[in-house]
Formats: sequence, C-alpha cells, structure tokens
Amino acid sequence: AGDAVYITKDLKIARYTTVPEVCFTFSFAPYTAASSGLQSGESCPAVAPVSASYSAEDGCDISSGKLTKTVQVCFPEFPHAGVYAYKVTESDDFTPCEGEELMNDEAYYIVRVYVVNCDGGTEIRYVTVEKFDDPCDLNGEKVEVCENGELNGFKFVNTYTKCADG
Repeated sequence: AGDAVYITKDLKIARYTTVPEVCFTFSFAPYTAASSGLQSGESCPAVAPVSASYSAEDGCDISSGKLTKTVQVCFPEFPHAGVYAYKVTESDDFTPCEGEELMNDEAYYIVRVYVVNCDGGTEIRYVTVEKFDDPCDLNGEKVEVCENGELNGFKFVNTYTKCADG
C-alpha cells in the first residue's frame, strides 16, 4: 500500500553561522471541506505530531546554506473505509536572542488518506498531499511525496538569520 508519507524540513542558514536550538513540530488537525466523500472531523483518528530538531551539533552544509531533515508520518488504524483529511501546519519552540530571527513558512498542507476494506480490517490504499501557500487560497497544488528530502514536495522551509554582532 502507498502509505509512507514523509515531511521535509529545510532550515536555511548563512554559511558559518551556528545552528540555533529549535524544534519544529508538524501537527495534523482533522479537516472537513464542503467536498463530499470526506469523513467528518470528529470521525478522523488522531495522527500524532512529528518533529524535526536542530542544534549546533548539526553543523551546516556549506555548499547549500541549509540543513535538511526528513521525518516519517505514522498513521493510526482507520476504523472504516473512506477518505480522511488532515490540515498539516508547522510550529516551533524558537526563542530568539538579540539579533536573531526565524522566518517561518506560512504554507500549510491538506493530506488525504484513502482507506479501503480488506481481509477483516482496513488498509491505506494511497495518500495525496496538496500545498496551500496562502490561507485565502482555495486551490492547492498537488505535491509528490518521497523520502528524498531534495525531491520531496511535502516541505516546510524556514530561514534563520543572525546579525554579526548578535
């Protein structure tokens, strides 16, 4: 079944800058749209948040000016066949010091999990992911999801800056 889903986190950072201590959390909230066929928000099983943490020990890829981490999403057992939808957003625990700034990615994603009946239970047939860059945008862009962080379209990008005297 095509149920492996990965989220990639890109932290853009200037060369030779110490990587900040920060944990990014990706949360899944049940999503109900006017479209028919979606399970209501109340019937969507909870999906545990996943996170990507950074620290000074990570170093920085000097050639690209960014650090990339990819985490796998673990879906729960689904009670019955149907389409389950989740809105995925990002938050962080960053507390800036003087001269530091973390610019967050404003995008969010809608993940649809297509579940079918099989052998006395259910299984995930496939998963689709749409990216929305603007909260007012009604039409998302379908993205490809894969384990390779460079090619993964399910990606949040943040930029960390630090003043030279900060």
